Amino acid sequence: MWGGLGIAVVAALPRSLYAGVTPLDLDKALSFHKLHTEEKIALNYFERGEYVTEALRDISYVLRDHRTNEVLAIDPLLTDVTQ
Repeated sequence: MWGGLGIAVVAALPRSLYAGVTPLDLDKALSFHKLHTEEKIALNYFERGEYVTEALRDISYVLRDHRTNEVLAIDPLLTDVTQ
């Protein structure tokens, strides 16, 4: 009886609470098309249980302020929110 309740409680939680919890062998990918600059990228940002530093750098660059070219580092957990 209580096992079903536990599953229901977890299912009711916002996905953002457990978005970063994934099997270590799962690769994660994102693609972007920035309309202001027509830049496009598609990449794996998480491979073999670790975030790919170069991919996170590329994502940060594409998401930069296109008017000033200011680049801020993206929080790796933010990339998981979209999954």
